[in-house]
Amino acid sequence: MKRKLDTLVSKMKTVDNLVFVALSRIQHSTFQVLEILSACVSKEVNVYVAKQQMILDGSMQAKITATVLGLAAEIEREFIS
Repeated sequence: MKRKLDTLVSKMKTVDNLVFVALSRIQHSTFQVLEILSACVSKEVNVYVAKQQMILDGSMQAKITATVLGLAAEIEREFIS
């Protein structure tokens, strides 16, 4: 089942910004968060997370943050399977 957020991200363009109140509000699991962030990075859409004061904009800091989230997603998958 396609989520509304997936539909929104698929329609976004390079100049668009996506704003969230908190990272936990993006999706329920870390893996789903990483999927959304990855889609935004590939489309060059900036992601702002207000509570954590994070900007994921393709910068080195954003890439490190995405990598850490990716590692967390991988650990989560290992514990589930």
